[in-house]
Amino acid sequence: MDELAEINNLNIDSPNKQQRLVKEKLIRIFETEPNSQVNRVFIAHDYSFHNSIQSLGFLDTVILKPKGLGFGYEFVGLISLDQFIKWTNETPSD
Repeated sequence: MDELAEINNLNIDSPNKQQRLVKEKLIRIFETEPNSQVNRVFIAHDYSFHNSIQSLGFLDTVILKPKGLGFGYEFVGLISLDQFIKWTNETPSD
C-alpha cells in the first residue's frame, strides 16, 4: 500500500486532488473494523494527525480503534518501547 507512505496527508487541511484521495482512502482503512480474529497493524514513522500527541519517542506505538466505516476512529492509547520491553521481561518464555 503505497498510500501509507503518504500518511502525513491526513494532517493537510486543504489537500490537492491526489492528497485528498490518499487522505480519504487512509481514513476509510482506519475506520474499517478488521475481522474479530485479527488485528490490523500499520507501520509509520510519524503520527501527526491527532492533536493530543505532539511527538513520538523512538518505536512508540499508537493504538487506534475503528468505529466503523463512516464513523471515524478513536485514539485509544500509546505504548512506549520501554513498556514493550517491560512486558517482555515480565512474560516467562517457553
